[in-house]
Amino acid sequence: MKKLQLISPIGNKKLYRFPAGVITQLYGENPELYKQLNMNGHNGWDIVGNYDSPLYAACAGRVVAVKKSEGQGGNEIAIRSYDKSIIIMYAHCNQILVKPGDGVAPRDVIGTMGNSGFVVSGGVPYWGGSNPDKKGTHLHFGIKELGDVTNGTERQYSDVGETLYIKNYNNGFNGAVNPLPYFEDEITGEVSLLISKIIAFLKGRIKK
Repeated sequence: MKKLQLISPIGNKKLYRFPAGVITQLYGENPELYKQLNMNGHNGWDIVGNYDSPLYAACAGRVVAVKKSEGQGGNEIAIRSYDKSIIIMYAHCNQILVKPGDGVAPRDVIGTMGNSGFVVSGGVPYWGGSNPDKKGTHLHFGIKELGDVTNGTERQYSDVGETLYIKNYNNGFNGAVNPLPYFEDEITGEVSLLISKIIAFLKGRIKK
């Protein structure tokens, strides 16, 4: 069964690996680094952009948690999709513009990009020097799949009175899964557009 398809949380379609796109760290990368956090690797995507640029709801859903912290993820937003298949995490935000219980539609602005919490700057080797402001500004975007009491680990969201069950919480990534299958339509569409532009360009050169 095909996964729920999401839209880009930063309002464009260039969800490719930097420098072709804006993803500076993919799911599962840098296992040695994340051993320190008892994980098998990076548990989401790191997406770069300008400080305080808007962050968008990637699907229709409900805000189930917000957290303002100086700790690991900094200012965070958690959105549960309306079909109750996934929970989406936005971390290292600057501003948070939603509150628990809010309903959101795709492309609603829910916050802004920042560098709150524990981040690394462009001077750190594994970051690759790709952060625009060299101050660690980025969005950590993570997805966890939801199940039920028979196949998930219980997580209570008391602010909204919901109990969600995260599948495979002990998968070495705290239950997070690779976001890629949730963006297949968007990435395929962007590739098709690029191919059509190349073809049009080549046809123009041939005519000359």
